[in-house]
Amino acid sequence: MLSTIAMIKAAVPWMRKQNAGRIVNILSITVKQPESNLLVSNTMRSGLVGYTKSVSRELASENILINNVAPGYTRTERLGELADDLAGKTKVSVERVFGDWESKIPMGRLGRPEELANVVTFLASDAASYVTGVTIQVDGGFVQGLL
Repeated sequence: MLSTIAMIKAAVPWMRKQNAGRIVNILSITVKQPESNLLVSNTMRSGLVGYTKSVSRELASENILINNVAPGYTRTERLGELADDLAGKTKVSVERVFGDWESKIPMGRLGRPEELANVVTFLASDAASYVTGVTIQVDGGFVQGLL
């Protein structure tokens, strides 16, 4: 958490000189729906949501916008590594692990990296010039919470 805050603090002076800036933190759906056995990760990511909300209010008048993206299960190399590890531990196939994850997602599939990239691109663009301090889920409907 502190490394992300340090990067934000390092970037803000440059953004102030430019009279504008965009910061997009990539977190996880665990900020909305914590996962068991991820105590440090759940705490750190949720702390960044609070930090983003607070600092967004301070920077908004300077046209420096800061937001979060909370991806769900996205078909990346890292998710493949996690599937391999879980398959080994539970003695099931990797396809079964992916299938179990997909069965929990209302869209019935994992996200694609480009779908996540599209949201980040939007937040970094002028099209999002009135969006700051938010956390956008990119999860195929996985998180069921209202907030």
